[in-house]
Amino acid sequence: MSPWVDTLDEGKTDTVVKFQDVSVRRDRMWLVQNICWTVRKGENWAIVGPNGAGKSTLLNVLQGYEWPTRGGVQVLGKVMGRADWREVRARLGWVGQGLGDWMSRYHAGDPAGLVVATGAMGQIGSRTRAIPVAIETKAQATLAGLGLDYLHNRPFGRLSQGERQRVLVARAWMADPGVIVFDEVTAGLDLAGRQQVFESLAALTKNRRNAPSLLYITHHVEEIGPWFSHVLVLREGGVVAQGTREQTLSDAVLSAAFGVHVQLTWQDGRPWARVSSAGGQSMP
Repeated sequence: MSPWVDTLDEGKTDTVVKFQDVSVRRDRMWLVQNICWTVRKGENWAIVGPNGAGKSTLLNVLQGYEWPTRGGVQVLGKVMGRADWREVRARLGWVGQGLGDWMSRYHAGDPAGLVVATGAMGQIGSRTRAIPVAIETKAQATLAGLGLDYLHNRPFGRLSQGERQRVLVARAWMADPGVIVFDEVTAGLDLAGRQQVFESLAALTKNRRNAPSLLYITHHVEEIGPWFSHVLVLREGGVVAQGTREQTLSDAVLSAAFGVHVQLTWQDGRPWARVSSAGGQSMP
C-alpha cells in the first residue's frame, strides 16, 4: 500500500475531500503533480484554470476513474485503496452537459419532476421501475425549493438549456450527496441560462443544514460568485494558488494561471477579469 494512503485519517468527519501529494502520469506525461488540497465541511470550491490545467484529471481521480501515480486521496471519509469506490461514487452528485444531452436525446418526453425523482434511485429515465410516492413527493419539494415547481410536469425536452441544467441540479440533490460536482455547466448557455444556473447555486448554499459541498469547474472567473467560499487555481497540472476567494483571486494569481496580464475588478460580489495589453506581451 502506498505510504501516502497510510497517513490519511479515514473517517475524519470534517474533511470532505483531501488530495495529499497527488500526481498522475500517463504516457510519460505528468497530468497533475504534487496536488495538496483539502475541502472541509461547509466549504464550496470553484476550480479554475485554462485548458490543460488538470481540472478534468482531478475530477477523474475524485470519481475513481483515474488512479494516482503517487499520493493519497480521501473522499467523504473513505480512503482510496481501502474502500469500494463505487460506494463513494454513489454519494457524489454530478451536473454537466453530458447528462443533459443524454436526457434530451433519449428521455425528452419525461417530465422534469420524473427526471428529478430518478436521481434518488440511481437510474436515468422511468423505464426500469416505478417511482415510489415518497420519492415523487420529495422531487416536487426539491423543485419548489429551487423555485422550479412550475416545471414539474413540463417535458424535459421542452425546457430551455438553463432550465435543464437547473433541473439536473435538483436531480443531483435528490440522492443526498456529500459532494455535488458542476462540470462546466454553463457551456453553451446564453446570459439568461447562465443566470438561472447561478440562482440555483445561490439557493443550494443559502440557509441549508448539512448541505453538500459544491465543486465547480470553470474557465470563467466571473462565475465565481459569493456562493463559493474558496478557489483552487491550476495551471499545467500544478496549483498556482488556493484559499478563500478574497485571498486567491488577484491580478497576479490569474495572470500566472492564464499566461496573460489580467486585471480584476469586483462588482456585486463577483470578480470580473479583463486582459490587459501590458505592452502586448504574454506572461511566461
